[in-house]
Amino acid sequence: MYNYENIRNIHFEVSSLCNAECPVCNRRLSGGPKNPIMTERAVTLEQFKKWFPDDLLKQLDQLLLCGNYGDPMTAPDLIPILTYFREVNPYGTISMNTNAGGRDKKFWEDLSEVIGEFGRVVFSVDGLEDTNHLYRKGVNWKKVMTAMTAFTSTKKARATWEFLVFEHNQHQIAEARELSKKLGMHEFWAKKAMGFMNSDIGKPVIRALNIDGSFAYNLYSPDEEWQNEAIKNPPLKYKPLSSELMPQKAMKLEDITEIFNYNSKFFNSSFSPMAEDPEGAKKIDNCDIVCEALNWAEPELQSVFVSSTGIVFPCCFTASKYVGTASYETMQLRAFVESYGEETITLSDTKNLKDILESDLMQNGYVNRWNKNSIDEGKLYTCGIFCGKDVNTELKSTKESMGQ
Repeated sequence: MYNYENIRNIHFEVSSLCNAECPVCNRRLSGGPKNPIMTERAVTLEQFKKWFPDDLLKQLDQLLLCGNYGDPMTAPDLIPILTYFREVNPYGTISMNTNAGGRDKKFWEDLSEVIGEFGRVVFSVDGLEDTNHLYRKGVNWKKVMTAMTAFTSTKKARATWEFLVFEHNQHQIAEARELSKKLGMHEFWAKKAMGFMNSDIGKPVIRALNIDGSFAYNLYSPDEEWQNEAIKNPPLKYKPLSSELMPQKAMKLEDITEIFNYNSKFFNSSFSPMAEDPEGAKKIDNCDIVCEALNWAEPELQSVFVSSTGIVFPCCFTASKYVGTASYETMQLRAFVESYGEETITLSDTKNLKDILESDLMQNGYVNRWNKNSIDEGKLYTCGIFCGKDVNTELKSTKESMGQ
């Protein structure tokens, strides 16, 4: 059960704004049309102080800035927010992930200064000048180099280069690793990518769309050395779009909206994940869910995720699915939360984090669902996928690859 005094890690989505159009990100449909139900906003310093009082900030071991829908660097008040956090908690770890494709040289120098020795920035850069933009669509390479060079030049904070491996960039791993050393980075992670779909066109693929929904290109899986374990049996089946057959054809707005329509076929009670993915559903039915956020092994070290709109979830995985495309997984999670009322877990002028953590939803709701015998009985699909023991080979494979 959650205990306010045991919160040691807050995963904070300081902004849902982003300059990139990554194909696997939930803020866009395959890197194309924007998610129409997502709220775009950046948290201000004033809002940060209201949501996170000093007593809470002082007890934190880590403030993690990554998010699901945005890049932290897009928050206008990021430096003031982190400066304030440092004033309250001088020794807490600040960890931030970014595509590095924005802001100026001074921003990155200032960021390094305020993070200091107790923190790091993870630069998500997937290739070199001729390849990074293929997955990190919309990201400018010159800005990336400005960011990484400026940040590391101060030698104040740790820097990590995180490199997702695809067929188109696998030949650049050694060169990128050497560049990271020249820049003075402390770590280089060649990381196995997730999100590939099974296909009849050769290797597993990740589809990339243009902003208007027309087909752009496919990204293919790398050689076996860098393939995610799940590639052997990708859970998603690749289905060609009409825009692929007619590449210049844009998607209609109503077609995009329908993909996020929570009153679509996925809300039909007859729909079952057992019919769509019987092997995966059986694994979840039979698994024990061990929540990393509640940290059963060390309950005095708990964590929560707070979205840019102030909604509190146990983790980024549950938060990411809450406004994702219409699916059984999303609909089940939304129905669960809405049975208590979304306001139950939303920070406001009258509801603080302590109130939310003491609510029945956070004290008993999730735990009761984890203890269900099957998905049909209400066992949470999302929690089973990500925290079901021995279920998510894809996530496990990716995590393990970062240690190589």
